[in-house]
Amino acid sequence: MYDFIVVGDWHLSFVTGVSLSSCDYKVAMATSCESIKKLDLSEPGLNEAQEKAEKDGNLTFLDKSAQKISAKYIWICEDTDLTEDGRPILEPIKNLIRSFLEKEFEFDAYIVSSQVPLGFCGSLEKEIRKPFIYVPENLRLGKGMETFLQADRFVIGSNNSKHANELKTIIEKNIKAEYIICNLETSEMIKHATNSFLALTISFINQIAQIAKGQNVEMNLVTKGLKADSRIGKKAYLKAGRGFSGGTLMRDVATLKDMGTNLEQPNHLLGAIEEVNKYYIDNIKNDVHWTMNNNMAKKVVLVGYSYKKEVSTLRKSPVVDMAKALKGFDLYGFDPNFEEHQTEELTPYLKHCRQMDELPEDISMIVVNTLSPDLEEIDFKDYPKASDCFFYDIDGAYEKEAIESKGLNYVAMYDY
Repeated sequence: MYDFIVVGDWHLSFVTGVSLSSCDYKVAMATSCESIKKLDLSEPGLNEAQEKAEKDGNLTFLDKSAQKISAKYIWICEDTDLTEDGRPILEPIKNLIRSFLEKEFEFDAYIVSSQVPLGFCGSLEKEIRKPFIYVPENLRLGKGMETFLQADRFVIGSNNSKHANELKTIIEKNIKAEYIICNLETSEMIKHATNSFLALTISFINQIAQIAKGQNVEMNLVTKGLKADSRIGKKAYLKAGRGFSGGTLMRDVATLKDMGTNLEQPNHLLGAIEEVNKYYIDNIKNDVHWTMNNNMAKKVVLVGYSYKKEVSTLRKSPVVDMAKALKGFDLYGFDPNFEEHQTEELTPYLKHCRQMDELPEDISMIVVNTLSPDLEEIDFKDYPKASDCFFYDIDGAYEKEAIESKGLNYVAMYDY
């Protein structure tokens, strides 16, 4: 008998399954295709932990034809797809959960960590007549196992306190965190509120930076001052820059906004988060156009494709919108971590380069999106740039003096 059958094909399922099996729980992974047995994404420590768990007999993969399996829980960890405007696509998750009714699987309850809206689990619990537990995920790409095994909190939502406390007893042996036991709806709202609050802080600091621009304000010190206040805290998302992306935060903002509209409740603040976040693409477009047009320059290179440096995926990356916004320039992209087939979304807008020698010799502007460790090792003075090349620092990650010492003209979105 397994402790957990973990269901899903991508980041959430592999991090959850491998993390649990590394704690000596007996885990079976259920993927949609028998060829999916590794995560197709760089995640520190995951492959090594998976190999060890498989060798120790703690982790196996279910045969798709299996009909009779016993487990304590079926843990639904399919990453929820999004529409273009950030709304969750729920029918595949519902169908996945219902599919286990067609098999003779014996289990006590469903655990759901897929990103679902308020009311989702309660509705299916009534339909299926099987206990549901909601455990909201807060995994971070590039720090998946760390954020699972060393979580600040572990929320367990269930309308049956017996099931919630049983799961707590099982998990807390190996994962030391603050445990919050609540009903299904409360646990779903904790997820929405957490991500929406993080989005709010990002939009807030960008709005402050926009007002401060040109007013002799050093935004890095504003951020430092805010974080030094214990009521705010050193981990607060208060770095002015390109806004939030990746789809994770936007999904919960959009869900709450839609819910407020449907309930005829005021949701002005949620709408403002979304609107402010859209500004950063316009800011980039305007800054690059103004700089380049004033200098009669045309060749631009976008450096780094992913939405954060720890990952190698174009999934909901802002670089696609950036490339669209810079239409009309002779646009190149540089990221050695992406193969040609991984950059199809960018193909209409730029020429992808994996090697430095593929870049043109007279680059007029370097626009830095994200720098993976590989990219960080490349000195910007080595780029094949024109003599008056501009360096556009979206997130204020670099000292102006350090960049200008390399023969580049420093430009930033805000006054850092």
